[in-house]
Amino acid sequence: MLCENSDSFLVVNADIYTDYDFTPLLQHELANNWVHLVMVDTPSFKAEGDFALQAADESQGVAAARTFELVESGDKLLTFSGISLMSKALFANSRPGRAALKPLLQRAIQHRCASAEYHDGEWYDVGTVERLQWLNEHCARNR
Repeated sequence: MLCENSDSFLVVNADIYTDYDFTPLLQHELANNWVHLVMVDTPSFKAEGDFALQAADESQGVAAARTFELVESGDKLLTFSGISLMSKALFANSRPGRAALKPLLQRAIQHRCASAEYHDGEWYDVGTVERLQWLNEHCARNR
């Protein structure tokens, strides 16, 4: 979804289920950043997370602010939720066609042009038939 009067656009993976409130993200300004990711705790089926969050002011800690600098390593690796706000600048110098996203995100991190936030609400990766079936059963039990 390309945001009005902007070079940024919202990206949401089709294989997730979440209670994330998109309103603040749609109002988020990338400023000089190329990307803003929504991060979640790493699910049990994944060996490790993708990236870590770093507070702009280390003394504040992760819970003190909504937006953090995205870094490649840290005490707690989180998982990219599949929800992001991206700028066309993230894809500068990319060739047309399919490409892996992680190298582009790593490049943004190296240029200090990546921010993120932590979502501690409901989020499920339903990328397999088994996980979708589990979610359907979970939702039916919790109506």
